[in-house]
Amino acid sequence: IMMPDKDELEFINFLRHLVESNRLDRAVLGIAKQTIARGQSSLNPKQNAILHIEIDKIIIKQCPMCSQEVLWSEMFYAIEKGTCAACIPT
Repeated sequence: IMMPDKDELEFINFLRHLVESNRLDRAVLGIAKQTIARGQSSLNPKQNAILHIEIDKIIIKQCPMCSQEVLWSEMFYAIEKGTCAACIPT
């Protein structure tokens, strides 16, 4: 069995936050839970596409204040606050 890399672990942790905060609808919730439990490699191509389409509706790819790419490790904060962790709104 392959160990997930750091980026996938951070993505899975982000999914865990989404599940725990009830931010996913039923269609993608099961796919997210499967990803958390067994990794992205356990998804079939259709599940993978659905997951990424739904996640892309939620995430902030780059901070609107500083234009830096938002990392998976900061993504939940970014969708809560609207900026990256470095650009905390005052």
